[in-house]
Amino acid sequence: MPRRVLLTALTAGAFAMIALAGYWTVCASFVRMPGSVLPDLSSYPWWTAAPAVVMGALISPLCEQAGLFGYWQAALEHEFASPTAVLLAAMTFAVLPHPPAEAAAWVKLPFFFFAGLTFSLMARDTQSIVPALVIHVAGLLMFFVFVWPADSTRPLIRDVGAGPWLWTHVAQIVIFTALAAWTFRRLHLVTKVAPARGL
Repeated sequence: MPRRVLLTALTAGAFAMIALAGYWTVCASFVRMPGSVLPDLSSYPWWTAAPAVVMGALISPLCEQAGLFGYWQAALEHEFASPTAVLLAAMTFAVLPHPPAEAAAWVKLPFFFFAGLTFSLMARDTQSIVPALVIHVAGLLMFFVFVWPADSTRPLIRDVGAGPWLWTHVAQIVIFTALAAWTFRRLHLVTKVAPARGL
């Protein structure tokens, strides 16, 4: 894959994950989320706990990227126009079981639809699952370690009101969604000029 294509895809995916972290944080200020999806690893040494978390963040992305965005999306692209195939793959991803299991459906479905849309666009424009796999693993680690563990103690708007922290996350959503959209547009243009070889 040309280096320019890879870097543009990774940048677009990173911007999208930052926007999604903001979305989740804002939603978690309206409704109580279940908190960490990881088991309590505090009784284990870090050199045992860390590989367990990393392995957990590797297994499901590898299966989902290969099966859904590698095989299923490619099959859809033979039957439908590219935008339709991208949307169908993203919708399929959205309805799969994802952590945290007890989170509100009105939060999870849009969240995982836009995550799926990110991966689907990356797969379509790079003709590879590798960039999306990298972003998927990095995003899952970010949510495992930083976002979801804070959910159970995050202040709710009904208790504390909408303070500056909430508007900071709203700005995070707006800014990084715009950056992701712009970068995905650049990726689409770059791959039209210099198409990537499948990996």
